[in-house]
Amino acid sequence: NNVTATATGGTGLNYGVNNAILSTPTIRNSSITGTQNSIFNSITSSAIVTNTKLDGGVEIGNGLTCANAYTITNTYNALDDTCGLG
Repeated sequence: NNVTATATGGTGLNYGVNNAILSTPTIRNSSITGTQNSIFNSITSSAIVTNTKLDGGVEIGNGLTCANAYTITNTYNALDDTCGLG
């Protein structure tokens, strides 16, 4: 809740949030930035993202749910309930 996470400038994969291997976080009221992806959600994990600003792509994996989330990668765009641009 109320987190600012930034991952940029590295030589490898830069994920603001790397949600891997059977985890189920809820991200609320936050700002997430990543050069590779703002959120990487593995195929074995699920997550809920609400009232959050994302700067960078989103790897949906297996069960990423968004509510009142938006991306600022190119312009401010609301994300649908699966965290896509809908």
